[in-house]
Amino acid sequence: MVHSINWWDINMRILFTGGSGKAGRHATAYLRDQGHRVTNLDWVVSDVPGITTLKTDLTDAGQVFNACQAYAGFDELEPGTGVPRYDAIVHFAAIPAILHRPDNETYRINALSTYNILDAATKLGIPKVIFASSETTYGVCFADGEKKPDYLPIDEDHPTVPQDSYAMSKVVNEVTARSSRHARVSTSTACASITLSSPTNTARIFPPIWKTPPYAAAISSPTSTPGIWARWSIAA
Repeated sequence: MVHSINWWDINMRILFTGGSGKAGRHATAYLRDQGHRVTNLDWVVSDVPGITTLKTDLTDAGQVFNACQAYAGFDELEPGTGVPRYDAIVHFAAIPAILHRPDNETYRINALSTYNILDAATKLGIPKVIFASSETTYGVCFADGEKKPDYLPIDEDHPTVPQDSYAMSKVVNEVTARSSRHARVSTSTACASITLSSPTNTARIFPPIWKTPPYAAAISSPTSTPGIWARWSIAA
């Protein structure tokens, strides 16, 4: 008899990028409270107790591959069995919007870091990647002048043709994730936002982050579940 596995009941090693950010610090704390071991890859050390930070430039493929195969702490040396494999990667790290960096840098950093994470997961056999997309992919938020959606309510079939470098990077990241899925990595995407209300496709969305971080829900799914999961957003 084949038994289903509730992955959320398994204590996992989780690599979390951008865990020092506004959303990341809440998600990492939640994962920690569920008994998972979380290693944060970020430029800034996390102030969340129990979260180890490995300062990593995610645009450097060498650093990403090394971090994905690193010990999470000195205690992992004691068994003498080598470096254990990470069970999942949650990828939050990104330049969070336009006007933080020059546009080309925003696009380069966001697109290249996501590619490096997905490439490392594929080649190292890390079975699940959850990454953050954005409601800006619909092209409304950072448009020059007023731009209205093609129709309401917005759903996942709405065109994603933004004008800005940040949203463009998120669109290309979703495409990269779909390609990684066919390379036998289960990828999931979610959209964290404080500007839009929740989408109508409630059967596929993740719960709001202040109740249950959506990335926790994504990780808890069996790794055999393929595909890009629904975008969702936090109601303001």
